[in-house]
Amino acid sequence: GPDAATAAELEEAAALALGRGAPIVAAELGEHALRTTPEHADEDRHRRGISTARAHLAAGEEARARAIAVELLTNAPAGPPRAEALALRADLEGLDRAVTSLEEAVAEAGSSPSLQARLHQAVAGLGRFTRGCTWAEGHARAALRLAEELDDDSLRAGALSVLAVIRFNLGDADGLRLAERAHELASACGDELHEATWALAHVLMWSVETERARALLDARYEEERHRDERASAEWLWYLSFVELRAGRWQVAAEHAERCLDIGTQYGPIYPQMFFPVALIAAHRGELERAAELTTRLHELFDSEGGLLAGIVALGGLIDLWNGKPTPAVASFASAEEMADAAGWHEPNIRWWRAEYVEALLELDRNADAVVVLGAWEEAAERVDRRWVLAQAMRCRGLVAAALGDVEHAVSTLEAAIAGHEDVGDPFGRARALLALGAVRRRARQKRPAREAIESALAGFEALGAAGWAEKARSELGRIGGRTRVEGLTPAERRVASLVAEGRTNREVAAALFLAERTVASHLTHVYTKLGVRSRTELARKLPTF
Repeated sequence: GPDAATAAELEEAAALALGRGAPIVAAELGEHALRTTPEHADEDRHRRGISTARAHLAAGEEARARAIAVELLTNAPAGPPRAEALALRADLEGLDRAVTSLEEAVAEAGSSPSLQARLHQAVAGLGRFTRGCTWAEGHARAALRLAEELDDDSLRAGALSVLAVIRFNLGDADGLRLAERAHELASACGDELHEATWALAHVLMWSVETERARALLDARYEEERHRDERASAEWLWYLSFVELRAGRWQVAAEHAERCLDIGTQYGPIYPQMFFPVALIAAHRGELERAAELTTRLHELFDSEGGLLAGIVALGGLIDLWNGKPTPAVASFASAEEMADAAGWHEPNIRWWRAEYVEALLELDRNADAVVVLGAWEEAAERVDRRWVLAQAMRCRGLVAAALGDVEHAVSTLEAAIAGHEDVGDPFGRARALLALGAVRRRARQKRPAREAIESALAGFEALGAAGWAEKARSELGRIGGRTRVEGLTPAERRVASLVAEGRTNREVAAALFLAERTVASHLTHVYTKLGVRSRTELARKLPTF
């Protein structure tokens, strides 16, 4: 029967179980605590109901969590208790309805400044998706004002975390400083660390600070994956983008799939959970699967509401890579409008801009392409986004080629290749090489065209970019001429061909954009496979073209 002391002990045990990563046990203990709570202990019942519902949610038992939330909301008196019940309900709703519930909760929590601060923080975090970053910033700053008034470092860290993400998305160069300050405060006080890590990871990932982002995310994922599997999905989501950009596409795909599995298991499923899976599938040439996932994304997007421009842009990317530039341009234009409404002015977040430029060029809308490119380039220069500047340089080369300026196209694409290499972008580098090869082929520069395209092909094959590798092979086929020596890989064949011409290892490395040690390694394999021991023997044995 009801017993206050027993209920208190069960509540404590439930909290301990949840902290140790056992949400199912925590939920069961919480249910026992609720049953043993005396009838008129309303505050205790309310508090235990909130924690038990959250334990059920962490365990993937959304139905039971929802039932508790409904009961709490029905019985909660006005003021902070009702605010807490509304916040719980928001965790079980789609984006737009969740923001509405949280706004109502803020109004109810007026007599509790600390609760109101946390609710303002929650409104800002979700509201940036539905009402835009400018709107959400007002709630983030309200949370920070309350934290400062209370002189509470935990609240301060939470408010700074969401403010950092919003300011970063708005294109403010100070976003990183705010995120680092939030993480420093959270680490010192031992609270709000999940939120502060999320903010810093968001800024580092979208800034393409690959090594820092990976180290932070890997460490946090290892800490949480056994204790709170549902929460660990967030780190996998960001890690999938880190590894996609780093060129580790298989690892990226594994992270993205695992994130989606966790989301599907625990619920609720948000549109963005499908996003990295679909984006990576498209990069790997699995365009049919990417299109199916994008359809699912749009279904969830329509039901959830929100300003998720990347989802719309993904459809454009798939259309473009399927050879359909007209619908692609329409999707990219819609994504731009949505990004403007959301306040996404950080240039890296508008990741589709390079594809938008290429689609416009394919439709001979050169002037429009220059306008889109110029705005992106200007934003990147303002906040020093070298990743975007390398992409913009490649696009400049494509524009020059479209205008018939071969000399400028070649020099610009060569600069883009170096830029992509400097920022650690193997996919961008391979695309720039392919574009360079295509320009040189059209200028009847057969040998340098072949060298560039074969280097691009090797890059695409190493990444697992099947669709792009096929494009490179098709471009090679337009050159005609020589055939491959049996037994040599494409990379070895390229090195052997240049060495047979009399070039030094340093010259070969410069021509193929490789390290000298890589050239030496390839040459050793060539000698072994062809049974030769010198450059002279290689020149005699290798067919000429």
